[in-house]
Amino acid sequence: MLDDSMAYHLTLSLDGWSNSRMKSIYSWNIVFPDRRVMLLRSDDLSSMSHTGINLAELVIKEVKKWGADRFAGIVTDNAANMVAMRRNLLHAFKHMVEFRCMMHAFNTCMGSLLGHAWAKKIVKRNQKMVTSVRASHLPLTELGMIANRMGITRMLITSNKTRFTSVHASMESVVRLQPALTELADKQPYLLTDKALALITDDMFFIKLKKLCYLLEPFTLVIHAVQSNDTTAADVMRYWLLLAKHISKLPSDSVDADFKAHCFTAYNLRHNEMVSPLCQLALLLHPLYRPAVITGRMHWDELRETAGQLWQSRRHSKAECRQLMQVDLEQYKLGDAPYNRLPLNGQLATLRLWWRGILHDNPELQLPSLALLLLDIKPHAVDPEKTFSLIGWFQSDRRSRMLNRTTTNLTMIKMHLMTSMVLGDGVLTPAQSVLGAIYGLQVKTSVSQGAIVGISCAIVVGLFMVQRFGTGQVGFVFAPIILIYFLCNVIIAVTNITRYKPSVFKALSPHYGYYYFRNNHHLGWVQCSGLFLAITGTEAAYADLGHFSRPAIRISFLAICYPVLILTYIGQTAWLTAFPDQVGSTFYASIPFGDGFYWFVFVFATAAACVASQAMISAAFSIIKQSISLGCFPQLTVHHVSDKVPWEHT
Repeated sequence: MLDDSMAYHLTLSLDGWSNSRMKSIYSWNIVFPDRRVMLLRSDDLSSMSHTGINLAELVIKEVKKWGADRFAGIVTDNAANMVAMRRNLLHAFKHMVEFRCMMHAFNTCMGSLLGHAWAKKIVKRNQKMVTSVRASHLPLTELGMIANRMGITRMLITSNKTRFTSVHASMESVVRLQPALTELADKQPYLLTDKALALITDDMFFIKLKKLCYLLEPFTLVIHAVQSNDTTAADVMRYWLLLAKHISKLPSDSVDADFKAHCFTAYNLRHNEMVSPLCQLALLLHPLYRPAVITGRMHWDELRETAGQLWQSRRHSKAECRQLMQVDLEQYKLGDAPYNRLPLNGQLATLRLWWRGILHDNPELQLPSLALLLLDIKPHAVDPEKTFSLIGWFQSDRRSRMLNRTTTNLTMIKMHLMTSMVLGDGVLTPAQSVLGAIYGLQVKTSVSQGAIVGISCAIVVGLFMVQRFGTGQVGFVFAPIILIYFLCNVIIAVTNITRYKPSVFKALSPHYGYYYFRNNHHLGWVQCSGLFLAITGTEAAYADLGHFSRPAIRISFLAICYPVLILTYIGQTAWLTAFPDQVGSTFYASIPFGDGFYWFVFVFATAAACVASQAMISAAFSIIKQSISLGCFPQLTVHHVSDKVPWEHT
């Protein structure tokens, strides 16, 4: 229930939102005069039409439930249904006043300025550059290291197309990082796309960016200020006048001349909306700004008429309205007692005390009550958006319900664990792959086990030693080697399937796996550990994920690697049906067509093992480099061995 001591002059703020499940959620908040906020209700209105009339019926019902006399005003955004709802509500409760959310109003005005072709072009080019740099971890990490060395703490910021303060923040981040971006473009241009490189090296782009940032900075400051918990209608009027002063004093060479004229036009189009009679009256009743308002261009008679109409709508008598307009306001205008007191500062709490003190000493006066009414109304609907942020956090499919710190810690543990496993794989895969390939010598020759291990060790050591020279000189043969190796596997598989068991493709049916475990029970699960070896090595296909795009790796794996692997294992299965005692050396023993083809396959199997090992080694080096950049690994010197390919380093 509402506390009677503070349950008057309430502001009802209302806003709608669509969550990730496309449900229409509406939040109702009550703002007390001391700016405490209470969530009145949060409803899923997906099943009803969100017309102004329907929304007004719900609001009227809720206002009546808590007592209409308790409410001073309602604040919403300026969507068509919200505007219609406010009008219907004021028709039912004539004592209430309406405000559009002033934070949205200033944001919309800022968007109008950015609607000019000159500004749109700059914003578009800025967003392209930011998106291009942030698209890959390599340039972003290098930029972070350069910026950290230069003492620049903040990184590139992306923008939201409906939050124009984020557009300014994004452009400001680019201007702030210009020295770091320039150094990155000079020393490591291969990390950047051609479009990003062209923008970074274009001095005129940064000049225009700085000019636009200069214009938008006061708007960003105002939008942040108007969201304050202590904002009043008087502050809205004051901020609007400050923006007018800023636009009028723009130097002629600061922005494009046509754009400057557009700024004046956009500002004037929204002037009547922002400079409402209530905001003007609120500014007049702010003791600190009274002299400026009285001596300014605001019409005194119109302000007095606005005060009388508002007081009459609050069901005050004609005598009280007459006293307000003819006595109280005239005394306030002249600065006579009791209005000759000086407020300590412009803070909301101090202003409320100032007017309450006058009302306490002079209870017959009407003006202090009117001033307190306007001070108590909070002219923005930010509180429902905060509610939506909380609801989104709980309802989002991408977030858990755990505390942020817990989630962060678990994510870090998962990241370090997976990174450690990839690093371990980068050490084990070369040894295992090369050893398995060289084992083919023992099938056709009398080479000892020790010799095979020695040859494998020599190849692995050589692989690690040549890392310092890079793979750019021989990298062009990697793809042909793998393709020839895959082709050999296909030939072997097709031959064995046609020779020994064409019906072996039935083994692809999952129900055979079910019967296998059902018939073998515990032994089946023990033998299942060997099946895991059938998928080892597939991680090498994703080892270059930081070097190539996801679609490229997915297409290569699903279109080439995966079908060849399935066909290879099916072919070996067909061969094992005829030679079940050869399970220990299935791959080499199943090669048909004599010794010539055998040694051909052996050479390319060994070469393919070296290529796969090289991929894992490169991935391990890349991970170490990124870990150094993130402070998760001891500082080591990284030498780039190629001026064209960014992932070749030692």
